[in-house]
Amino acid sequence: METDSNNGSSVEIPLRSFIFDNVWRKDLPDIEDAVVDLWTTHKLLPTREAAVARARELVVVVKQPDLSVVAVSTAYRSQIKHMNNNFFYYFRCMILPGHRRPGLFSRLLVDTCNILERQYTEDVTPHCIGIIMELQFEPLKKYLRSAVWKEMDMVYIGNTAGGNPVWTHYFEGAKI
Repeated sequence: METDSNNGSSVEIPLRSFIFDNVWRKDLPDIEDAVVDLWTTHKLLPTREAAVARARELVVVVKQPDLSVVAVSTAYRSQIKHMNNNFFYYFRCMILPGHRRPGLFSRLLVDTCNILERQYTEDVTPHCIGIIMELQFEPLKKYLRSAVWKEMDMVYIGNTAGGNPVWTHYFEGAKI
């Protein structure tokens, strides 16, 4: 919950009020700095250097109406041995606990998929054929029990050694 600065009460900002920015492969030092500060302040990554490195992988940045960053998605290229050695974008996202609400994770995932898929279809030499995601958020893990996640166009492909479910989305026209 956010606090209303006028009277100190807690108010939930509706999802439609958030600003979703596509920052994939754009040189936006102010946004990168804000995200690095967010990760560092909340101790979400072990070092500032790790935060700076991950900021280069930003895809979508979500801001409140006051322009403060409350959620991000990142992606990096990863060759997956058990997926025929194909390359996928490994999707990660972070939503600050006080800003989690229904639909925010889904919107981050869909926007990220769309941005990366658009690049796949426009790229003359596509490298990544889809997105792969390890689900770590316990409430969502309990909710997602089907092999096919229709709303996100993702398919369950197994669990990590740590027991987290892994999901994938293939880009339109992907060849395996």
